[in-house]
Amino acid sequence: MFALGCRLAEDPSYARSASRRKRAWLYASHRAADDELRREPLLAELIGAEPKAAIFACDARGIGESQPNTTGGVVLAPYGSDYFYAPPSLMLDYPSAGQRTPNVRRVIDWLKANGHVDVHLAAEGRGPLPATFAAVLADSVTQVTLRHALTSYRAIADPKSYVCPLAAMLPGVLKTFDIPDGYRTLAGKPLRKIEPSDQVGGAA
Repeated sequence: MFALGCRLAEDPSYARSASRRKRAWLYASHRAADDELRREPLLAELIGAEPKAAIFACDARGIGESQPNTTGGVVLAPYGSDYFYAPPSLMLDYPSAGQRTPNVRRVIDWLKANGHVDVHLAAEGRGPLPATFAAVLADSVTQVTLRHALTSYRAIADPKSYVCPLAAMLPGVLKTFDIPDGYRTLAGKPLRKIEPSDQVGGAA
């Protein structure tokens, strides 16, 4: 599986960013960037607030345009593709969340290489986890907006039961850090969290 990036613009651009603007806005999607850019009111609000920014979106591996067909198009339901690929990734010591983070980071690096050195990174649902880790590592990310971001791994570990995709898990993570550590690191960027949740995607 691979990641896919795209640019929202009036004119087609097939290989490189045609914009010379320093400010860029990058969205890491929950289900599919193309659909969410068209339908999600929050994204319309964010894009409208930055009319001079170049607009980009990213589907990390297993999401949107890079979603595999091995489960008949089922993604987040039990035994959908999001779960189907999580166990082998854990057995190979390369968790899905750890694979999606470099996907987002590479898109940020590509934006920087094309002159976009001031990036507002936004993410929804499954996007905030890799977006948070990527933003901590990328100095060109100067602002972060997360919707339905996972509050912490501790919130999953403590209860007797939880609803959270296996693909979001990082084995042994609480021995070293928790997600709020990343949020504290990003607080000066600044960071805006909308409707944080104890489960990925914020769904009941």
